[in-house]
Amino acid sequence: YLTGIPVADLIFRFYPVVLSLMLGIGSYYLFLKLFNNKIASIFSLYLIYFAGSFGWIVEFLRERHFGGESAFWANQAVSFNLNPPFAISLVIIIALIHIVFNLSDSGKFRSISLAVLLAGSLIGFKSYGAILVLASLLLVGLFKRQWSYLIIFAGATLLSLLIFLPNFDVSVNLLIFAPFWFIHSMIDSPDRVGWLRITLMREAGFEKNNWFKIFSSESLSLIIFIAGNLGLRVVSLALLTRIKSIVKNEKEVNIKKIIDIFEQNFDFSKNNNQFPFLESE
Repeated sequence: YLTGIPVADLIFRFYPVVLSLMLGIGSYYLFLKLFNNKIASIFSLYLIYFAGSFGWIVEFLRERHFGGESAFWANQAVSFNLNPPFAISLVIIIALIHIVFNLSDSGKFRSISLAVLLAGSLIGFKSYGAILVLASLLLVGLFKRQWSYLIIFAGATLLSLLIFLPNFDVSVNLLIFAPFWFIHSMIDSPDRVGWLRITLMREAGFEKNNWFKIFSSESLSLIIFIAGNLGLRVVSLALLTRIKSIVKNEKEVNIKKIIDIFEQNFDFSKNNNQFPFLESE
């Protein structure tokens, strides 16, 4: 309304370009700061913008044509702008990590205030993203024993409550804690991966209390979910052999790593309510 530009043009033409540029620039300098390697930073841009899931394999085996971008559920680079709250949350998280890295520099109060504003406003775009960020700030603050992280956590929690509570309807289940919901629906749904044998193994395990079948089916489903969504990026799992050096390096113990671990396994989503800020997957 201020610019006179149609809303449809802003959402589908202007904002996607801006968010994509912010995601790329923020990611480039984040990886440059983490690894101090321009080649790694440039290659990360390729993976961010062009890498996708292994959904095309599922689609080809089933339909004999290429597609299946969302077969494993997670938004890939080609379509992440179709979910504006998700795209904005990525930019906010990357900006937040940059600020956290520079807390020891001059202007610490200003950095903490900006971090509180970013982390606290995240619930207005992605509820589960805000929950994971707040939990990560608390865990990292306790783990590193630094008051700055805990101050950001406290301030961001307060701001999140101020945004959340006025729009909360106690008559509906606003947030649902549903571990493995994405994984189960990915395996069960014929329009996703639709691997019926794994579904039957899981159901038979629960009916007969066969823990071997339960553990096998759930483990296999989790591996398929992670590897399928990562696609070519699955090769990065080899870096888990460096976990000890990552933990020892204080600079690399950051919010993003904790969020990535939790976000692959848990879903906090809404249940058809009128709360306008929360966005389900």
